Amino acid sequence: MGEASHIADSLPGSVLPGLPANKPQETDGWPPTGSLLLAVLVFSCLSLAVTIATQDFLEMDGCVHYLYARFAFQEHHLLVNVWGRPVCTAVYAVGVALGGLIGARVMSLLMALATGWITYRIARGQGYRWPVLAMIFLLAQPLVFLHSSAELTELPFAVLLAAGFWAYQQRRWALMAVLVGLMPPARPEGLGFVMLGSAALMLHRQWKWLPALAAPMLLWSVAGWWTCGQPEPWYTRVALWLPEHWPYSSKSLYPSGSPWHFAVSLPAVVGPIVFPAVLAGIWQSIAGEHRPRRAIRGLYNWAAGGLFGTDHRARCQCLIAIIPVMILAGHSVLFWMGRMASSGELRYMMVVAPLWALLGAKGWEWAFVRCRLRNAVAYAGVAAMLPICANGVYRVVPRKMDEQSKRALAVVQWYESSGLSQRYPRLAAAHPGVYYYADLSMTDMNRSAEWKPQTVLAAPAGTILVWDPLYAMFNADATRTVEIKEVFQSGWVLVRVLKEETAAVKDTLINRIVQSIQKDEVGRWCIFLSPKDAQGRQTERPTTVPGIGGPTTKSN
Repeated sequence: MGEASHIADSLPGSVLPGLPANKPQETDGWPPTGSLLLAVLVFSCLSLAVTIATQDFLEMDGCVHYLYARFAFQEHHLLVNVWGRPVCTAVYAVGVALGGLIGARVMSLLMALATGWITYRIARGQGYRWPVLAMIFLLAQPLVFLHSSAELTELPFAVLLAAGFWAYQQRRWALMAVLVGLMPPARPEGLGFVMLGSAALMLHRQWKWLPALAAPMLLWSVAGWWTCGQPEPWYTRVALWLPEHWPYSSKSLYPSGSPWHFAVSLPAVVGPIVFPAVLAGIWQSIAGEHRPRRAIRGLYNWAAGGLFGTDHRARCQCLIAIIPVMILAGHSVLFWMGRMASSGELRYMMVVAPLWALLGAKGWEWAFVRCRLRNAVAYAGVAAMLPICANGVYRVVPRKMDEQSKRALAVVQWYESSGLSQRYPRLAAAHPGVYYYADLSMTDMNRSAEWKPQTVLAAPAGTILVWDPLYAMFNADATRTVEIKEVFQSGWVLVRVLKEETAAVKDTLINRIVQSIQKDEVGRWCIFLSPKDAQGRQTERPTTVPGIGGPTTKSN
């Protein structure tokens, strides 16, 4: 960094060197305040309607996060659980305490709106002609809308990313360091952002704030060590608690996929109509006003004058483009190589949803200005509402129970009505829906047994075990996979077999297309009893093993 940049960095955060004072927004015939309020109102009403009408979780990971939040204030170790993520568990636990499952989902709605507002503020700071476009394109992202009525980790992370980037834009180094430091306790991608934040602080010669980046992770490790048993010696184990409990397997148990998977699916992430604007926004952020034939020179100017120049606004605009592209490239490589438990979920791209929205707004306004078109904000609103029409053709929301959840509910209903709960009061299951419908914590040692090979091998007395071929075999944590032969070899008694089933759907073209990609089906579930009941009596082995839906002959 040059001396001019160093002097600029010492100026107050409210004054950005190289950035003129914000000019009044051009309304383009549409009041910006009215646009913001309309976007918030429409998004909130639709999200709340989906929340109330939904019968199932968006993903079973959401069920796990809900269960952690549901019992976090009774079992404090859940607040530091590495799989649950402390930031996410704490946020959703507040929502659950106030309003149960709906309360947790309302917290997601509030986080989506907060992310949109901060994205709007970033766009204003960047001098966008119509900064309201950034908020509209954030709320218009299909995944953001779906997650606004879910309990997953992407929205809490997106809030931190947006707030941290805003703090960097405003040169509020202490706030940026704290917010970036909180990203690892929200999602694993946070480790990469800590490295990026460290580089930013060093390039801006703000060395004194580097400890603030590491503080949240250190506190997390200390809290985990204190809450989960305090292994000795403390002076070495405190720092090692977090690495030792990191759940993600370096070699994924999920099948690998194409390296282009995320790239070709990006229109589904940002919205198909907004996607071309995102591409234009990336180009404008990197090459500026250079023509395509001068791309090489534009890239050089970006590298030399953007990231390392004295214009902080230009630097921020470069980062708005480069960070989401890096996330896309990184997850593409992990999915292609089958590493770090990557299953190719499109929601991974949602961690940088604010930056996708900013790129879309940049490209949208560039196209309208260049083509001398009017009503850019109004047309953006139309583009944001069009996915509703797609939902009319193939319904995604409100969500109904899928076959996996129906099976989990049926198992719980059978267990509660069978009279086995007295002799076998403890439950072990791979599918988190079983615990949800039983309203039982997965870590309650009095009522449940943790799903691990060690539990299967020990076969604790008084336990009923529910094995399924999906969740028992495929897990981000390889130490939690259990093959059915291990269950038989450990002496468990098979008492029920639930047959394979596929959801019945109407024979329409869209349903046939969807079914060719992924069917709503459930494999054979098996229910076992431990070799001895809670009183120490031997478990009787049945001569036939019926299914909940009807008798099924026992097979080897």
